[in-house]
Amino acid sequence: MKDYSDVILCPEANELSKTEFCNPAFDPEAGPSCPAPALQKNASSSLKAPWHAQHLRRLQPDCHFSWLCILLLSGLLVLLLGLLVAIILAQFQATSLPRTTQSPLPTRGLAPKGGISSTTPNARTTTTTTSPATTQQQEVAMSPTHQITCGGLLHGPRGFFSSPNYPDLYPPHSHCVWHIQVATGQTIQLKIQALSIEGVPACLFDRLEIAPEPSGSLLRVCGKTPPATLNTNASHLRVSFVSDDDVEGSGFQAWYQAVAPGHWSCAQNEFRCDELLCLKHDLVCDGITNCADGSDEANCSAKNLGCGGNLTGLHGVFSTPNYPQHYPHQQLCTWYISVPMEYGIELQFHNFSLEAQAECKFDYVEVYEASSSRAFSFLGRFCGAKPPAPLISSQHQLAVIFKTDLGISSGGFLATYQAINTSEKPACEPVQVEMCLGLSYNTTAFPNIWVGLGTQSEVVDILRGYKSLTSLPCYQNFRRFLCGLLVPHCTPLGTVLPPCRSVCQEAEQQCQSSLALLGTPWPFNCNRLPEAASLEACSQP
Repeated sequence: MKDYSDVILCPEANELSKTEFCNPAFDPEAGPSCPAPALQKNASSSLKAPWHAQHLRRLQPDCHFSWLCILLLSGLLVLLLGLLVAIILAQFQATSLPRTTQSPLPTRGLAPKGGISSTTPNARTTTTTTSPATTQQQEVAMSPTHQITCGGLLHGPRGFFSSPNYPDLYPPHSHCVWHIQVATGQTIQLKIQALSIEGVPACLFDRLEIAPEPSGSLLRVCGKTPPATLNTNASHLRVSFVSDDDVEGSGFQAWYQAVAPGHWSCAQNEFRCDELLCLKHDLVCDGITNCADGSDEANCSAKNLGCGGNLTGLHGVFSTPNYPQHYPHQQLCTWYISVPMEYGIELQFHNFSLEAQAECKFDYVEVYEASSSRAFSFLGRFCGAKPPAPLISSQHQLAVIFKTDLGISSGGFLATYQAINTSEKPACEPVQVEMCLGLSYNTTAFPNIWVGLGTQSEVVDILRGYKSLTSLPCYQNFRRFLCGLLVPHCTPLGTVLPPCRSVCQEAEQQCQSSLALLGTPWPFNCNRLPEAASLEACSQP
């Protein structure tokens, strides 16, 4: 075993009195770390501070590791700078995108004409010059996109505009106004290409309003069928779009163009009338004169045999187009039946088959009679597969309107009419039905043309089923309506009046929930009754 007891003392040079102890026991393979005495003298004579130099060499950093850190930090910094530049460029492109991507509505409506339109910042109109070589490319590039703006100033010879969000649903509570202006001496032609707006009579809710500026007659448009081309004699036009809180469509899409006075036109599928008027073809030969010169009802003898016409004999037959085959879509036929003044009219429907719907909104037949004031009073609206009861009118004129939509088609109907002698007024008789005593009137007349009842005894049999309803809080309102319908009012002039629509609606509103609890649905469609437009139209039992 080796003896490691020898300890070598290494004296430091000159002024340093510190010593370093070296023990081979802690490093047996390396041996003593101190140099030989001869070497110590040489080293001490040539180096002034060997201990300090050796100590500093031990403290020197690893140069390879330091350069690696610098390279990594530099790469990370470059990466962060690149990411920052990319974010700034993306934000710049996003802010500049609306200015460069506002695309106009499609030019399909005006592409055959070619031409120029102008662009304004508040409305989506365009100025383009078209040529046969570029028309197809422009139509692709200008396909319909979402309309963001609401109203604005449209000036220039041509332009396009649409409701907000078109072709998606328009927003509620909208009020958009477009002011269309063309050069002085030019007139505006407006075409609504697509229309899908909530449709109610008189367009009371959602609507499109068109009027010349600064003043002129107002046109309201709503529903699902676009109107015919609108030709004006004005160079300034105001178009307003209004919606309420209920949204029921995609709105509209329209274009306009400036035309020289006297150079107005109609679309190929429209009838050119006089006085700047274009008509849809379903308004031609429908028995109603729309053109001032009557040209829309001229040469209609062939068409009247199938869709509408004037019937003046003491008796006659008429039917829906194509009867007994399925009737066409989008029909509006009006038959005017007129017999001598001393006669009334009995109307019967045979083989009745129309599209069925609870309120007869789609395909239907409406019957009106002419009152003494020459105004037409509503007698009823009918649809489905059950023929209406025979209608007997004391008036000598009736109007029968047949209307269809784009949906289901059916076999239609065959109808006959016959003049009846009414030189003697229909005899009014006292009301004898116990449930109907004490109304605002005490006389009635039978047969009842609205429900097809011949005598008051038949009414008594029907009302037995309603005695259980006498305990309902709404019984009095229900009684007024039911008696007014089954036992109608006979006036001193011999006119038989049905109950007004408001009487039916009031009873329905108050009684519908109570009847539902009893498992009884509301039995009547109030829309089939006339509104209280005059004292001659209906009664208030």
